[in-house]
Amino acid sequence: MKKDRMVFAIHPDGNISVKRQQKSPKLAQLQEAVGGYIQEIPHFTRFEHNGVSYTRGVAYCNEHGRRKELPFNEAASKAWKVCLGNAPLWYEPHILGTVVFVTTAKGGEDERS
Repeated sequence: MKKDRMVFAIHPDGNISVKRQQKSPKLAQLQEAVGGYIQEIPHFTRFEHNGVSYTRGVAYCNEHGRRKELPFNEAASKAWKVCLGNAPLWYEPHILGTVVFVTTAKGGEDERS
C-alpha cells in the first residue's frame, strides 16, 4: 500500500500551508506553488512542522528567484541550514521565494492550510 504525500509550502512571510494528497505533485503544481520554473534545493531532505519531523523529502524553489527579486525566505533558509549540519560552509544558505517540501506522510496527519 502506497503512502500519501505531504506537500508543505513554506512562504517568505513565515506562513506554512500543508496539503496531504495521494500522489506526488505534478510539475505544474510545483511550478504554480513557487511561481515559475523549479529548482531542487540540494540536501534539503528534512523539515519539522508542528513538532513532527519529516525526513526523506525533496525541496523545490523558484529557479529564477534572484533574478525575479523574490523575497528572502528566512524559515526555509533556517530549515535548510539544519539539513546541512554543522560543517563549515563557504556560503550562507539563502533561499528566495516560496519553497515546496514534498515527503511521505506519517500516520495521523490531517490536511491543514
